[in-house]
Amino acid sequence: LYTQGPLIDYKVKGNKINFMGKKTIDGTECYKLKLTYLTTGIEEMVYIQTSNFYAIKYATTKQQDSTANEEILQYSNFKKLDGGLVFPMNIQSSAGNIVINSIEINKEIPESLFTPAINKP
Repeated sequence: LYTQGPLIDYKVKGNKINFMGKKTIDGTECYKLKLTYLTTGIEEMVYIQTSNFYAIKYATTKQQDSTANEEILQYSNFKKLDGGLVFPMNIQSSAGNIVINSIEINKEIPESLFTPAINKP
């Protein structure tokens, strides 16, 4: 799981979680959680791998007019980064797919990147 997100401090955020059993997603056994955002009523199904507790899928149902639309985010190819962080290198959604080739943590950034360019005549 991530250090932020709807599952972290869900009660404080006014959300509700129900355990819905287990389900296999793409050959991976997962815990199935139903997350309800009490302020909006939006429901989200969260699938967490039983073997390592990584959240691999979020399926959100949103009501627009009289039509229910489901938005799906799937995470895969988790890699352990320097410092012990685990990050999904593949993210799939209805808007498209994201493939992350590399992540650098705490990389030194030159101060010059934060200095505005001055136009000279």
